[in-house]
Amino acid sequence: MTDVDILGHVNNAAYWHAVEHCLADGGTVDLAFPVRARLDYRHPIDLGEDVELVEFSDGGSYAVGFLASGVVKAVASIEQLT
Repeated sequence: MTDVDILGHVNNAAYWHAVEHCLADGGTVDLAFPVRARLDYRHPIDLGEDVELVEFSDGGSYAVGFLASGVVKAVASIEQLT
């Protein structure tokens, strides 16, 4: 298995791996309880692109933006369910 598809784009698993890493480093969502997770793709991330992760939190929700060359490529959002 690889983190890129046959077109050289980063695949779904790689995005979620980065989100899980961010959450482990201080995300505000408690994964011991149910959450709603969503990944909105805007543009593909190509193999070799430098990617910056931008985090946002407002208590009950958490988001990670994937930026490359100043362009938002994808946004992952995690919402705590009550």
